[in-house]
Amino acid sequence: MPAASQFIEGPFDPGAIRECAERLRSQAGGSATAAFAFVTEDYLPDLEEFCDLVRLHGHVPRLFGCTAAGLAGAGAETEGSPGASLLFLNLPGCQVHSLELEAGDAEGSTPAAAWHRRAGVPAGQIRAWLLLANPLAIKIEPWLRSWNKAWPALPSIGGLASSRLGTEGIQVFADGHLAPAGGLAVALTGPVLVRTAVSQGCHPIGQPLTITRAQEHVVLQLGAQTPFAALNEIITAMTDEERERAKGNIFAGLAVSEYREEFGTGDFLVRNIVAADPNSGAMVVGAWPRVGQTLQYQMRDKATAEADYRRVLEILQPHGTPLASLMFTCTGRGQRFFGESGHDTRMLAQILGPHPSAGLFCNGEIGPVGGQAHAHGYTTTLALFYPAPGLTGE
Repeated sequence: MPAASQFIEGPFDPGAIRECAERLRSQAGGSATAAFAFVTEDYLPDLEEFCDLVRLHGHVPRLFGCTAAGLAGAGAETEGSPGASLLFLNLPGCQVHSLELEAGDAEGSTPAAAWHRRAGVPAGQIRAWLLLANPLAIKIEPWLRSWNKAWPALPSIGGLASSRLGTEGIQVFADGHLAPAGGLAVALTGPVLVRTAVSQGCHPIGQPLTITRAQEHVVLQLGAQTPFAALNEIITAMTDEERERAKGNIFAGLAVSEYREEFGTGDFLVRNIVAADPNSGAMVVGAWPRVGQTLQYQMRDKATAEADYRRVLEILQPHGTPLASLMFTCTGRGQRFFGESGHDTRMLAQILGPHPSAGLFCNGEIGPVGGQAHAHGYTTTLALFYPAPGLTGE
């Protein structure tokens, strides 16, 4: 197999890590192009030894990862308990390139030419970028705005590190050392295809409306009415049961493209409604809405999230079972939301077939919507690796 993955359950144990690395090395054909490891924050005091053991006994030249509040793997998830989730990728002919974010990157001021220079490889050779970031150290949206200008045609996928301790113990690392500015970008070149999937778990409610007045994060008017009045009409028309499900689960959806006759699930960038003023009717959203953009309210619940996740996976079915995958899922999903453990990882294996996979529960997920990388919440994003000509003799 060109990949292998495994959970390590329990606190840091050098013997268990050595055995895991040796097993993954054997399963991945004796060597690896790179590996990814997601660990709970209690591994941090032993992080250097952990990485040394994985790299030495797994024959891994590069190891990337971050801390996690919960772990995802091939068909299983763990929340609230210590451990690690590892993925070894053995991709002959492929190379790995990485860059660590710098202080200025977090402000969104890095020009495209600087990104290209630091990448050290022509953009045309890069298959995809895998992004890991510390949300306490990086201003995610400004960073991604400058990043998208540098790599407009490349998929960027990843997640924001998390911790079971809330804001404590969140870190991103490469080869055993912490990323000083809190962010890491990993590029793959060579004969591999990286497909992405983003499931925001919402469905549109009400009618799509045009933003006619807006200022920074504030929507002042939708068509001829205020955002508050438009939302109130939708809620008033709901049944009692629908209103109960809607509590705390309504969001603003901003259309990613205006060139559609009809809008549906997946056509919107879903953002939080931060505040709404019933007096002025204005609404603050977690985005930069613009005049002329279409806004449609969105609702999130278990059934919708499950249906949307199934939809994005079934779109990928014609491509077959991936060689491997990385999953970045929100801490707001998992057992508390779906009422069962392993929902997202199990459905991934059921629809696309069993394959090596590793992942984590994130403080935010990164994935493309409308051709641009965005930070998301309550979302699952996936990086799926497929063979390209020359990799497996196709």
